[in-house]
Amino acid sequence: GFTTLSAIEDALHSQRSPSTPVTCRSCNAIDTVARYDQERVYLCKICTGELVTTVDLKLEACAGISQAPEDSESEFGRYTSPMEIGRGGMGVVYKAWDDVHKRWVALKVINDTGRLEDLTRFRREVGIARSLHHPNIVALFEVTHLGSRHLLAMEYIDGETLAGRRLPPERAAGLVAVIARAVQYAHSRGIIHRDIKPQNIMLNRADKPYLMDFGLAKTAEIQSSITSAGTVMGTPCYMAPEQAIGRTSRVDRRTDVYSLGAILYQLLTGRPPFQGANPLVITASQIFPPP
Repeated sequence: GFTTLSAIEDALHSQRSPSTPVTCRSCNAIDTVARYDQERVYLCKICTGELVTTVDLKLEACAGISQAPEDSESEFGRYTSPMEIGRGGMGVVYKAWDDVHKRWVALKVINDTGRLEDLTRFRREVGIARSLHHPNIVALFEVTHLGSRHLLAMEYIDGETLAGRRLPPERAAGLVAVIARAVQYAHSRGIIHRDIKPQNIMLNRADKPYLMDFGLAKTAEIQSSITSAGTVMGTPCYMAPEQAIGRTSRVDRRTDVYSLGAILYQLLTGRPPFQGANPLVITASQIFPPP
């Protein structure tokens, strides 16, 4: 006798807000968000990717198409409007527009230098990338060649690397934990990265980290044919001691774990754990640390 069913229904209705359907950018999972706020960032419960509304996705797709130049020609075939965004020992990386799938890609271009080692590393990276499908590992879309050029089209991440970053402890630990799970996924498939460093971790606009560049990776079971004993491959500041002195036979999953620890150290302090005027000094400080 204190209330009525109609009054209860009215009260519940007044508290009920419409749910907004959202989609994950990374794994395409569908969810709903109550009281959706455009100023907030929502993360997927499955892969921690950014959740956006269907309307936002459609608007971005239209904006992306409008950004692509009309009737443009490219020296990379269907990949037009190349803009250089990186350069390394294996080639040049461009941001390019895929005319077929209407999307931006990171296009790694390896010129035929005649060096068997370069081509072998490229083919190995392709083979490894094709076997990895993880929301925090940059995806491989296509591998092709144009004349003497070998092209690797990958997922384009709009953001910055962790190079030179210093972050609050909770955020730093959270980012490294996400990348550690991606590394564990690679390890579960018998793949060791061997070059985990801040420059190889991209952070998109929603603070989602991505591991990239498996150019130095090797399988745990098979020793690479292009890495001989005594050859140092990797980045000295983040290499484990066994890798720093070229003992490739001892490089295993723990080598990647060491690198993750070195990255966490930099994110917390603003500098790598070992420094020096040149790679030799850095390597020596790792093997023979000061008292």
